[in-house]
Amino acid sequence: MQAGKSRRRKDQGTQCGLLDLDEAPSGHRVALLIVIAITGSMFVIEMIGGYLSSSHALTADALDFLHDVLVYALSLAVIGTTKRTRAAAALLMAGILCVTSLGVLTSAIYHSFIPELPHAGVMGFVGALGILANLGSIAILAPHIGERRLFSIYEENSRPSILGNIAVIATAVAVWGLQSPWPDLVIGIAASAQLFRSALQMLQSALRARCR
Repeated sequence: MQAGKSRRRKDQGTQCGLLDLDEAPSGHRVALLIVIAITGSMFVIEMIGGYLSSSHALTADALDFLHDVLVYALSLAVIGTTKRTRAAAALLMAGILCVTSLGVLTSAIYHSFIPELPHAGVMGFVGALGILANLGSIAILAPHIGERRLFSIYEENSRPSILGNIAVIATAVAVWGLQSPWPDLVIGIAASAQLFRSALQMLQSALRARCR
């Protein structure tokens, strides 16, 4: 009976993408702060790298890091607050992701009419940094993942994030080998469209939770 109640509380705490950290020891929170610093830095690096290299695939991949930063930062911010406050935080996160992913998608579609060859070297280098950042974050959170499953969202998303970094590197190789901007544009449009779709789903879920 008690286990069932605990499971229900945990499921409620992780609804809309936020983590329930109310009972997390200080060590868990310190680990999250370190990961926030790493992922936040990589978000900035990939956004700058995407701009400098004219790569929409790299810019779309940066939004994965933005998602992680928002999940962890807002989860820490709403510790000890009400359900409505948590739902409002989830709504804020979903809104930010909707706007940013739509912006990247719109830019990628626009540049498909005036394609520009991305700098494959910058794409590959920053994509490799992204893999190192994700692996480092996994290593930092690994000691805490099995305890109360508070980090289950990161565990579920870590592999897709690394696959996204690998996709950036593969796209850079395709751009370099074909000397064409289209691999980058195709991946950029597909990735940002998927992110926008996921953000809309999060927004709907957050709105439902907010209205309860």
